[in-house]
Amino acid sequence: TVEKFDEPDHSTAKIIVDSKKASSGSTVELDVKIADNPGFSVLNVAFIYDKQYLTLTEVENQLPSMTMTSGSTIVWDAVENYSEDGILCTLKFEIAENTPEGEYEIQVMFISASNDEFKEYNMSGVSGTLEIRNILYGDANGDGKINSVDLAMLRKYLASIDPITGTSSIAVKAGTDCNGDGKIAS
Repeated sequence: TVEKFDEPDHSTAKIIVDSKKASSGSTVELDVKIADNPGFSVLNVAFIYDKQYLTLTEVENQLPSMTMTSGSTIVWDAVENYSEDGILCTLKFEIAENTPEGEYEIQVMFISASNDEFKEYNMSGVSGTLEIRNILYGDANGDGKINSVDLAMLRKYLASIDPITGTSSIAVKAGTDCNGDGKIAS
């Protein structure tokens, strides 16, 4: 008898770029992950982003079992297949000082992949975004610093909330929303 093995479905593999919030003039790291990985020994991808405001300063390999070469594209290669899901690399971006607020897409462009038997297959790319908000989270008084004054203002703000209207008699800046969820809460 001859056993028949099902061929893995290579069409479901995805390369996913994280999404994060940041402010202009800062540095941010985005992980690039692979999901539903059928196993590859060579993978080649590129990233498309707004080069007017974003500068890719470093690509950190997160696959110690594979060699990564980066230039205008990124190539991983090894003798044996890498078949785990997880982080492929970390992209480090510098965000220009003059970057307007808004969402900036980081697209992943799949170029090619093959396994250790030289079989080629496709993967899909899932873009991430950098949401640029020019707010210093935690800066309740808007002076560009986070210190004990901000903590005191937050405490006064919370203590002055009218339980009926839900509003506070203390005025604070947008940075009081420390985690960017749109709420100022204890």
